[in-house]
Amino acid sequence: MQFVLGLWEVRRVKFKQFAALPFRTREDDLEILLITTRKKRRWSVPKGWPIKRTAPHETAVIEAYEEAGVRGAIGEKQIGRFRKRIKGKSSPCCVKFKSFRSR
Repeated sequence: MQFVLGLWEVRRVKFKQFAALPFRTREDDLEILLITTRKKRRWSVPKGWPIKRTAPHETAVIEAYEEAGVRGAIGEKQIGRFRKRIKGKSSPCCVKFKSFRSR
């Protein structure tokens, strides 16, 4: 079980998702791909729930293709994480993401 430290509280994290942060470089520019959520139309990264018998980085690659239609190479290390609330759940969800160089 993992713990996430908030400003004044520590809560157990029961739920986790894996995400990719798709990017590409063009000349001297760095472009980052974000998607919008279906219902609330908020900006997000391609992410998803763990898939049985699939490593976290492979899950991130699958989600990048399914949600954003991009293919590429996933980074080795986790580059960040964030917490989000899931409607109807008392425990927050921890989303871990890796860099994803798109083609």
